[in-house]
Amino acid sequence: MDHLQNNLDKMNDLLIMNYEAEKIYTEAHKIMVDGNLKAFFKERAFERKRFANELRLEIDKLGGEPKHFGKPRYNFYRTWIRLRDLVALEDEHDLLHEVRNLKLVTLEKYNELLRGINLPLSVCRLLIKQSDAIQAGLNAIKRQDLLVA
Repeated sequence: MDHLQNNLDKMNDLLIMNYEAEKIYTEAHKIMVDGNLKAFFKERAFERKRFANELRLEIDKLGGEPKHFGKPRYNFYRTWIRLRDLVALEDEHDLLHEVRNLKLVTLEKYNELLRGINLPLSVCRLLIKQSDAIQAGLNAIKRQDLLVA
């Protein structure tokens, strides 16, 4: 498999991951009672939608075909069920911990692609911009978690 196709496959994996994260955050927003957390999840859903749109454009520019969000993967359901249960228990500390884990997994996928060979500069810039935003959100969660704990 050539480098371009390998990079396109990994970009499509990130695209699907962003679709799934957007869905998780949107669903969490719908059931959240706390106003601050409701706003947090709404902002994260919007951010992930924007990330997905940007990735889709880059995949198109490279001549690839962006994947569409179809049937969610198993990890999506597992994460969503855990978040839903934590919301029901009103356990903000564990809820933030679960969101933190989601962000860490996402960052690892971004970093894996950034370490790839022959990645176009425009893709590198986009991935760095998006991973920096995810890292900033992770840092905010860590600060909030310290206040809750």
